[in-house]
Parts: sequence; structure tokens; C-alpha cells
Amino acid sequence: MLLLQSIQSMMERKATRLLLLPLSVLLIASFALWGITDIFTLTNQDVVIAEVGDVEIEGNDFLRLYNAQTEQVRAALGRRLDYDMGKKLGFIDSVVSDLVNRALFDQASLDLGLAAGDTQARQVIFATPDFHDERGTFNELVFRQVLRDNLYTEERFIKGLRQDMRRQQLTASMAGILHAPAAIISPLVAYRGEARSADSIILKAESVSLPDKITSKEQRAWYEENKDSLMTPTYRQVSLLAVDVYQLGEEMAIDDERLRGLYDERKAYAYTQPERRDIYQILSDDEDAIRRAVERVRKGEDFLAVAKDLFDKDKEDVDIGWNRKDQVIEDLADDVFSLAKGKVSDPLRSPFGWHAMLVHNIEEEKVTPFDDVKKALRDELILDEGMDALFDLYGQVEDAFAGGGTLEEAAQAINVEVRAIDSIDSAGLSAQGKEVDSLPDPARVVSRLFETPVGETSDVIETEVGFFVVRVDDETLPRQKTFKEARKDIIEVLTQEKKSAILRERIEDIKGQLNKKASLASIAKKLSLKVVPIKPFTRSNFVEEEVPAAMVDALFAAERGEAVAVEVDGGSYMVALLRDIIETPKEGDDVETLRESIKQSLRQDLVSQYARYLRLIYPIDINERSIQELLDGSEDFL
Repeated sequence: MLLLQSIQSMMERKATRLLLLPLSVLLIASFALWGITDIFTLTNQDVVIAEVGDVEIEGNDFLRLYNAQTEQVRAALGRRLDYDMGKKLGFIDSVVSDLVNRALFDQASLDLGLAAGDTQARQVIFATPDFHDERGTFNELVFRQVLRDNLYTEERFIKGLRQDMRRQQLTASMAGILHAPAAIISPLVAYRGEARSADSIILKAESVSLPDKITSKEQRAWYEENKDSLMTPTYRQVSLLAVDVYQLGEEMAIDDERLRGLYDERKAYAYTQPERRDIYQILSDDEDAIRRAVERVRKGEDFLAVAKDLFDKDKEDVDIGWNRKDQVIEDLADDVFSLAKGKVSDPLRSPFGWHAMLVHNIEEEKVTPFDDVKKALRDELILDEGMDALFDLYGQVEDAFAGGGTLEEAAQAINVEVRAIDSIDSAGLSAQGKEVDSLPDPARVVSRLFETPVGETSDVIETEVGFFVVRVDDETLPRQKTFKEARKDIIEVLTQEKKSAILRERIEDIKGQLNKKASLASIAKKLSLKVVPIKPFTRSNFVEEEVPAAMVDALFAAERGEAVAVEVDGGSYMVALLRDIIETPKEGDDVETLRESIKQSLRQDLVSQYARYLRLIYPIDINERSIQELLDGSEDFL
């Protein structure tokens, strides 16, 4: 979890619990509070990518947020996103917009004279869970390590926290002036909190048998009516040069003895799941009370009952869950892990007090066998040792193309065969409707071969474990399918249409029976179906697997006792009988939570409107050239 989210959450609880705009990237407090000098040197601090009023947005802030937002895309593509790609996918504009919003609030808070001093910053730091040790208290060593892991300088550190604190003051003050009238809140609470329950059955499409086969006449008629839409896809004929590190691995000498050695090295920490114990613990400063507790348990009394009687502790107070030996306090570990299941320890002492420990359950040590990880170990060695050879082959292919060579000549240079693919469409299927197999990265190969003009060769494209090049040799344009080619699809469509018609007739019949006061249970029994109760749900809080969104809408539009039906996956239908309408309670924790959620939404809307207003009064200057130089010149995003 990003540290700023923890800090902001803690600050919000101390203020108004207002939901802040998502304006910030990772910002934490400062070494300066302890007088510690700068220990890091970061690049890109002097690069300014935008100015908002008098506030400058620095390159580091941009790269950090850009890196976070593009992480999944970069992993999927197997490479970083440069300026052009980031602009095309909208990431650059999104990051800049977020940072500009931050800066707008920074400038506004400065103009209003809002301040955040050392004392306030220190309080925030001490209260931030990310800086706490295992006992839940602030630990300076943990604090320093977190800063070191996140690469923050003293200057950036203190500046970031104070900016967040000033923004918090500004948004909290805005929350304070907002009063949501009961005339607005009450109807919204009633609408959002209303719940409904129902009983349902599923009429499955596959359970329907057609009385007659679909005739050739019906098939031909459907074809004539719809043939303009029955088109073959575009097919391309391509030549593919692909290399991956595992191909190279076939030539590597990696024997079982070497793999066994690697397994033995890692066995203790990677392939062994240590013994764990489910432990109950009573902790007290009163030694005599602990001794009485141990004695009573050993005489046959229930541990939890004794904990409740002597110490007023419930199960959640004494159940410390599953623990490995290294997770138990060192002074207690040997004693606890020598106990048999169901046994209680002697009174034990630690720096925290006196303990009575009971082993509720034991999970024995588990070791993953060598044969189960042998292939993974081999692949790991291949990947590790084959990358240098792969890079060398990549360079040779690049050199061959740079010298004007053809795809075949590049393949010959690295002793790899070019693969000819006679037909492939945009879904990766051949003209026979089968998936074209053994593509190195199917989605990227297909995408690239349809981006490359006919007669041309693509760039050398990297994958996670190799590279490929495609040449588009020819193209077959779409044409209208013949009746013979379309016949299978036509039969499927007509079959589905007829089954749906039969199901709709059955549904109308079921509705009629229910309207005549027949029970859903009796109808289900006749049809050999099971009635499935749908637990109470609201318009926004429901389980899609139990009640699809379309059924939620239908049931909220129905009257009590009314039957409704919606189509679900695969042409099947769900029929539901609205059993109950549960009005929103006037009071209660859930209602108060809902009411507060609505208020927060209104406050958030107010903050968003204020941000739009700030954009009108403060000048915003974005330096696209600096952003481009920052991205295209940075090999590693932090």
C-alpha cells in the first residue's frame, strides 16, 4: 500500500473523514524533524514539467505516478511506454491532470495562508502505521528503512508531507461548510437502502429439445435473408521469424545433478512450509491468575470458558491464529512448539507479561518434492543463462536488417527457420477455423501482423522471453460466405432462436400459473428444477453470480408477488418471484454508514467543483517537451 494513502487515511480520521481527490503520489514525512542530513541523490528533481501559479511540478513526481499507472500495461507489453505510446493511450494526460489538481490545491492553500509545522508533521509520522514496529508503536529504524526503500530526500520528504497537510486543511474546511438538508439525504438513503428478496429458478437452453429438425428450406431462407452479413474475415499470409530463450535451452547442458543441487540450496526457505500451530493465548500481568487458569484447563475446563471467567476475554481476544515458530515470541516459542495438540502450557513469562498458551491445532511441515519443481528450476536456469545468448541473436537480426537483408537472410544469420503461415485472421484462427498454434506471443503477433502493410516486414519485436519479426506476404480480403460455408453457423443461430422461443412460451406459462396463486416450488417440481432463494439485496449491493444486474433491475421494478424473467448466459432464462420488499430502517449503524457515504459523495462533488474553479483563476503551463525528454531519456522509471 502506498504510504501516502495510510497517512491521508489517518489524517482524515483526525479531521472530517472527507474523501480527498486522488491528487497525490507517494509522499511521506522528513528526516529534518530529527536533524538528519540528506542521504540520497535523486535525478529529475530540477526538471519542471508544469507550473501552476507559483507551484512547480517536478519530473520525479511525474515519473513516480506515471510508473505506477502504467505498471500493468508495461508488464503486458514487455517494455516501457515512451512518450508517443503514453500519449496515445492517455496515460500522460491522466497523470498530468492529477498532478495539476494537486498543484491547484497547493497554490490555493498557500494563498489562504494555511501552514503545517514540524509539530503537526511529527504527530502525523508517529501515528502512521507504516512507521510502526510489530508492537504497533513508532520505530525510528523502521521509519528510516521505509524512506530508504522509497528513495526520498529530506527536501522532497518534508515538502510532500506539508503539501498534503495543507491540502487536507483546505478540503476539511470545505467539508465543514457543507450542510446536506434532510430533504435531500432522506430520499437518497431510502432509495439506496431499500432491499428486496426473491425465489428463482433457471430454465436452461440445453434442456430444451426441438420437436423437429431444422429443414434445409428454413436454412436456405435464413441465408437468403441474412447473406449480406455473412462475410469471411480478412486473412493474411505471413512469414514469421521467432526466437525464445527456451529454444536456446534445448542446447544447454543442464543435468539433474545440477538441478538437484539448486533444489537442495533452496529447500529450507523456498520448498518447505514450516510447521504451523493454531494458538490460543491468555496474556496478563497477574501470575497467580495465569497459574489458576492453567490449573483449571488441565482439570478439564474449556480454555475459552476459563479465559472469559477469569479475564473477561472472548475468543477473538485469545485466538492469535496460525503461527510459525519464528512468529512466536522467542521466550515462548520452544515451549509452545513442544506441546501436543489440545494441551496447555505451563505459565510462561515474557517481556510482555505472563502467558497461558494452548495449541488448538497443528499443521505439519510440508516439503515440495524435487520432481514437482524440476521443470521450473530448469526453465529458470535457461532463462537466466540464455538471455545473453538471446541478446546476441537479437543484435545479429537487427544488424542483418540494417544491412538491407531480407527476413530469410536474417534467419540464416542466426540459424533459425522462417515459419510460413498460410492463413490467419484477426482472431488468430486459420481459414479452417482452427487456432494457429505455437505463436510466441499470440495477441502481439496477430496485432503486429495486421498493423504491418502487405509486402512489408515489421520491426524486431521483443517478448518477455524472446523476440519475433513478421512479414506480410499477401492478403485475402473478406467475401460473402457461400451457403455451404455458412450452413453450420446458420443451424446454430436457428437452433438458438427456436429454443429461446420455446423458453419464452414456458416463461409466460409459468407467470400465468403464478398469477393464479400456484407456488413456485410446485412448478419447479413439475419441471424437475430447484428453487434457489435470493437473499436480500439492494440496488448497489448484490452478488452477480446469484442475481444478475438485469434481474436486479427487473425485481426493483416489480411489485411484491410479481414474477419476472431475464435472459442469462447461453440463452438460458432466470425466472424470479419477488418475495419481499424491505424498506430502509430509519436508524441503525448501516443507515448511518449509508447516510455518511451520501454526505461524502456530496462533499467530494463540492471539492471537484472547487478544483474546476481553481483551473479558471490560476495559470497552468505544461511543458510537453520536458515530459517527452523525461520519458524518452529515462531507461528506468524509478
